[in-house]
Amino acid sequence: MAKKFNHPKKLEQLFEKKQLIAQQIAPVKNPQHPFEVGKLYQNREGDYHVISITDPNMVIRYRDGRQIESSIALQVRIWENLQENEVNDLTVDFL
Repeated sequence: MAKKFNHPKKLEQLFEKKQLIAQQIAPVKNPQHPFEVGKLYQNREGDYHVISITDPNMVIRYRDGRQIESSIALQVRIWENLQENEVNDLTVDFL
């Protein structure tokens, strides 16, 4: 007979753990943002790895070990601005 959990916090923890395992086994690409768990990206604070993605937030870890939770929307704007700046820098160098 299956064990029944009546404790909501325990259920929530089990659900989160199941989601993290599912993301690690088969990461799903989201057409709304470029991020994938385990990949390296950059923002104005420096390089970071994506640890987990749970819309609307993501957990990121910087090279110095700091780990934060941030909104995906904010990181998308920063990522796009940095990419745009790189293209503009190349254009200026070319001219």
